[in-house]
Amino acid sequence: MKRKDYDLARQKVIENTGIKVSRFNNSEIYDHPEDVLIKIMQAVSDPALSTKWRGGTPSIARGG
Repeated sequence: MKRKDYDLARQKVIENTGIKVSRFNNSEIYDHPEDVLIKIMQAVSDPALSTKWRGGTPSIARGG
Protein backbone atom coordinates (compact mmCIF):
# COMPACT_ATOMS: atom_id res chain seq x y z
CA MET A 1 0.00 0.00 0.00
CA LYS A 2 1.34 3.41 -0.96
CA ARG A 3 1.69 6.11 1.67
CA LYS A 4 -1.08 8.21 0.08
CA ASP A 5 -3.48 5.25 0.11
CA TYR A 6 -2.57 4.52 3.74
CA ASP A 7 -3.16 8.16 4.72
CA LEU A 8 -6.57 8.23 3.02
CA ALA A 9 -7.63 4.97 4.67
CA ARG A 10 -6.51 6.27 8.06
CA GLN A 11 -8.38 9.53 7.47
CA LYS A 12 -11.61 7.62 6.73
CA VAL A 13 -11.26 5.66 9.97
CA ILE A 14 -10.72 8.88 11.93
CA GLU A 15 -13.62 10.68 10.23
CA ASN A 16 -15.92 7.73 10.97
CA THR A 17 -15.47 8.57 14.66
CA GLY A 18 -16.81 12.09 14.04
CA ILE A 19 -13.47 13.87 13.95
CA LYS A 20 -12.92 16.26 11.06
CA VAL A 21 -9.52 16.08 9.37
CA SER A 22 -7.94 19.14 7.77
CA ARG A 23 -4.81 18.79 5.69
CA PHE A 24 -2.17 21.40 4.96
CA ASN A 25 1.02 20.98 3.02
CA ASN A 26 4.34 22.23 4.33
CA SER A 27 4.47 25.26 2.05
CA GLU A 28 1.07 26.45 3.31
CA ILE A 29 2.24 26.16 6.91
CA TYR A 30 5.65 27.77 6.39
CA ASP A 31 4.69 30.42 3.82
CA HIS A 32 1.17 31.34 4.99
CA PRO A 33 0.73 30.32 8.64
CA GLU A 34 -1.91 33.01 9.23
CA ASP A 35 -4.08 31.57 6.46
CA VAL A 36 -3.74 28.09 7.95
CA LEU A 37 -4.79 29.36 11.37
CA ILE A 38 -7.79 31.15 9.86
CA LYS A 39 -8.88 27.95 8.12
CA ILE A 40 -8.53 26.00 11.38
CA MET A 41 -10.52 28.61 13.31
CA GLN A 42 -13.25 28.56 10.67
CA ALA A 43 -13.40 24.77 10.83
CA VAL A 44 -13.74 24.60 14.62
CA SER A 45 -16.31 27.40 14.74
CA ASP A 46 -18.55 25.77 12.09
CA PRO A 47 -22.05 25.51 13.65
CA ALA A 48 -22.62 22.23 11.79
CA LEU A 49 -19.95 20.66 13.99
CA SER A 50 -21.62 21.64 17.26
CA THR A 51 -23.94 18.63 17.18
CA LYS A 52 -20.91 16.34 17.26
CA TRP A 53 -19.69 17.73 20.57
CA ARG A 54 -21.17 16.76 23.90
CA GLY A 55 -22.47 19.74 25.79
CA GLY A 56 -22.81 22.06 22.79
CA THR A 57 -20.34 24.04 20.77
CA PRO A 58 -16.64 23.43 21.43
CA SER A 59 -14.74 26.24 23.07
CA ILE A 60 -11.12 27.23 22.87
CA ALA A 61 -9.31 27.74 26.16
CA ARG A 62 -7.64 31.12 26.36
CA GLY A 63 -4.68 31.87 28.56
CA GLY A 64 -4.76 34.94 30.74
